[in-house]
Amino acid sequence: MPTPLQAMARVHRIGQHKPVHVYRLVTEGTVEERIQKRAEGKLYLDQMVNRCERACVCVFVCVCA
Repeated sequence: MPTPLQAMARVHRIGQHKPVHVYRLVTEGTVEERIQKRAEGKLYLDQMVNRCERACVCVFVCVCA
């Protein structure tokens, strides 16, 4: 099941240049809902880890400079 980010990337690779809106219809209480929530959690964790790595690198660079 592709994520909205994957769907948008695919559309732009195909040649779309205008803004794209991706709508996902997920029924409450289904496996798809659990998959969607897990994907959102993973995306959040990825953003937090990458933010921390960038902050740590910047602090390290500033201290050494």
